[in-house]
Amino acid sequence: MEATATSANVRSWFDAEWDKGRRRRTGSKVDHLCLLETTDGSHTLEFVWTVSRGRDTYGYNICSLYVDGLKASSCNGGGYDMQGTCLGEWFEQVESSALKQLAKDRDSRSQESGHRELYGLFYSAERDKVWLDGACGFSSIERIISALGYKLRQVR
Repeated sequence: MEATATSANVRSWFDAEWDKGRRRRTGSKVDHLCLLETTDGSHTLEFVWTVSRGRDTYGYNICSLYVDGLKASSCNGGGYDMQGTCLGEWFEQVESSALKQLAKDRDSRSQESGHRELYGLFYSAERDKVWLDGACGFSSIERIISALGYKLRQVR
């Protein structure tokens, strides 16, 4: 499969989310910083950790992903890779058609070779839906992203 890792999908997501006012508050602690490099530019990915003060979730960890300053995804709780989950949820929105094609190609190759690759990428032919399970690990999502031609570089 030939992937074109351009910023077009990321830009269209960014434009749609900008009006919703999901920008990062200044002063939030950025724990993990990455650059998503494409053929025509790069995007800043910031992982911010906070603690819930909600009634039913008081004290839960919250991991939020901000892409170029806009909140893209968040999850709470613990016991799984929360950064991988946030990244997987966001990338699923941005590149769903390319992920679907990658999963179909992967499934046809795995039947021939007898093993599965790209752990964390799932496809349901009945529902024609693709999803990424980021709880499998950040490195699994990173491998899937690089299979589409993107490069994820960790800054800190």
